[in-house]
Amino acid sequence: MRNKSFVVALALWLVLAMAIGVAAQPIPISVYCILARSSVSTEAMFRFAEMVEERTNNKVKFDCYHSGELGGDVETIEAMRLGTIDMRMAGVGLHSHFYPESMLLELPFLFKDRAHVQRFIYSDAGRKFMDGFEQYGVKCLTIYDIGFRNISNSKRPINHVDDVRGIKIRVPEIDTYVKVWEKFGAAPVAMAWPDVYMALKTGVLDAQDNAPEHTYTNKTHETQKYYSVINYIWMGGALTMNLNKWNSLPKDVQEVMLEAAREISEWTFAELAAKDEWALEQMEKEGLEINRSPDIESFRAKVADLYDELAKESWYDPEVIAAIRAVEN
Repeated sequence: MRNKSFVVALALWLVLAMAIGVAAQPIPISVYCILARSSVSTEAMFRFAEMVEERTNNKVKFDCYHSGELGGDVETIEAMRLGTIDMRMAGVGLHSHFYPESMLLELPFLFKDRAHVQRFIYSDAGRKFMDGFEQYGVKCLTIYDIGFRNISNSKRPINHVDDVRGIKIRVPEIDTYVKVWEKFGAAPVAMAWPDVYMALKTGVLDAQDNAPEHTYTNKTHETQKYYSVINYIWMGGALTMNLNKWNSLPKDVQEVMLEAAREISEWTFAELAAKDEWALEQMEKEGLEINRSPDIESFRAKVADLYDELAKESWYDPEVIAAIRAVEN
């Protein structure tokens, strides 16, 4: 009888030990940013992962991927929706293949400056916009700064909108970007980011449109001769997660992740404000001709009718545009 009690007690102890061991295993989370390790976006990804691991006492463990190693933008965003990748950091508008309203934040000359952007995305209207991802199986934790987009090219200086006529420019795989550059008079080519450097280097493309920090840290400037600061679109990034994965997380982990996401978003705005100017200086030192004061009004005039055209589209939401304009000052 004593031996039987001992065996039962031992069995219970083993079951308890196994349960504790299983519970102690951290929750694995994979996260991907397509940009180079030195970019602000990828640095933000690593900072976010470290913050969450530390604040949850290692209840979660992140596997961070970057530099195009998992594939292009749209394919890996779709992989996140399907759950093959848990989390993704990517341009907001790149989610438009399933959430067309995401194009709303990346319309030309919509935001005045970074402070204007932050007033919107941290507002109730901004949170409502992010919550719109959930109907498509995605949780948007926050929106962060990637920067105001400009143009660099290998052909000629760009001062007036007429200077871009016929230039073959890479744009993200987002319909509105194609429309904008067609109105400017260029020849836009929608292309996944990992293919851009070689296309520029070999002359398949002449130009690209990205913020200074993005252009420099991803070495795109090595293929270019001229850079013009037209600030025609603000590009935000969305930190997103497969909704089923999100819902499987303990509540306390979710709260930590939302808190860390907001802090990382704020960090990107501050960091990029300084890094963009630094990148312009670096590119100038390396031989690029930088035009800091092109004729922006000539670009603005070419897309003056775009909002009226887009208002006919089913995804266009005048309430979001009105909310953005309401917090301009």
